[in-house]
Amino acid sequence: MLQHADEVEAILAAAKVDEPGGALSASAATARHDALRPLETAVRVARRAAVAEAVRVLASSPLV
Repeated sequence: MLQHADEVEAILAAAKVDEPGGALSASAATARHDALRPLETAVRVARRAAVAEAVRVLASSPLV
C-alpha cells in the first residue's frame, strides 16, 4: 500500500510541476486543483493505514 501511495504521489508531483496544466482561466485552474485534491487525501490515508498496519504487526509479534 505504501508503494502505491508513493506512486500516486509521484504522479501528483508531476501534475503540480505543470500547473496550471493548460488551464486557460483561473476557474479552470481551480477546477483542476480541486480534481486532484481527493488523490492527495487518498495518499495521506494510504500512508497512515500502511504505518498503522506495520505497527499492529510489530506490536503483535513476540519479542525475541
